[in-house]
Formats: sequence, C-alpha cells, structure tokens
Amino acid sequence: MENFGCETVDGRHADGMDEINRKIVDLLCEDGRMSYSEIAKRVGLSRPGVTERIVSLRNRGVIERFTISVPPRYVRKPLPAYFELRFRPQYVTTAARTIADHEDIVTVNQMSANNSLHIHGFFNDIGEVGEFVDEFLVGIEGIVEIKTDFLLKRYKMGRV
Repeated sequence: MENFGCETVDGRHADGMDEINRKIVDLLCEDGRMSYSEIAKRVGLSRPGVTERIVSLRNRGVIERFTISVPPRYVRKPLPAYFELRFRPQYVTTAARTIADHEDIVTVNQMSANNSLHIHGFFNDIGEVGEFVDEFLVGIEGIVEIKTDFLLKRYKMGRV
C-alpha cells in the first residue's frame, strides 16, 4: 500500500492516519464501489468497524466523496474542452465564481502562476465551444488571455 510520503510516529502518520485508515483509503481509491464487508476482510476489521472508520474519514475531510469516471462519449455533452485563462489579479476570484456557475463547466482551479484559472467543461461540438468563448468568457471583467485545448488521447487518469 502507498504511504503518501508521510512518516510514522507510534503507528500514525504525520497527518494522523493510522495504517488501517491508509489501507481503507487505498482500497477505496482502487475501487470506490468496494463493499464495506470486502474492505473489512482485507484490513482485518469487522464491517461495523470499517463503517465507523469511513464515517470518521468523511467527517475529517479525508474522503470528500465517492464518484465514478464516465468517458465523455457517454455523458450529456461529449466534447471535453480545457481552458487556461489569465486575469488581472483583482478579478481572479470573482471570475472563478462566475465561471463555476456556468452549466457546461465541471472544474475550476486557480493556478499558482500568472493569476490564472484552469477550467474544464463539456460541450456538444466545436461551435458550442466557440460560443462559450465569444459570448461568455470574453465578457468576464479582467480577462487578459484565453487558451483553449482539446483532449486528443488520455494515457492515464487517477489520483495518488
């Protein structure tokens, strides 16, 4: 199992997680639909013991949500598009909130360099992407630069 680069002290890592919690998180990362009974077998606890730990991990924010990954061709809008946007510094937060409210946008991240946002959305076709840029993005106050990219091929997806 992965130790996330944390040192242990008395069986606990620097982030306060013990080995059993780490194993539970690793198992859920491998298969978010794994039953609590199966996890219990693999970590040597009872099912109620695993349930209690997972509830605690969720309450502490270690587990944010359980999710699935669906290839774009099976979702409502099949064309994924990625945007790198640069802003004048005073406009980044307001712009991020405005963009996050757009129905076609699924991810908005503020990046560390150049007052920038990285956003990801799904669209029906290239024309819809053009409308999003020309009719929505260019109207956001403080925008300095818009770069648009399209996914050609995915080689790996996941989290460590």
